[in-house]
Amino acid sequence: MTQRLFTPTFIGLAVANFCNAMIFFLLVPTMAGYAADEFGASA
Repeated sequence: MTQRLFTPTFIGLAVANFCNAMIFFLLVPTMAGYAADEFGASA
């Protein structure tokens, strides 16, 4: 019998990791714009 890769645990962890990455990639540009507007920050 072969072991399955796409178990419910694996799928749940993959979805959680994807959501975490999307939050990070969306938060970084948002925070840069907020810092520039609110605090006068520049690169």
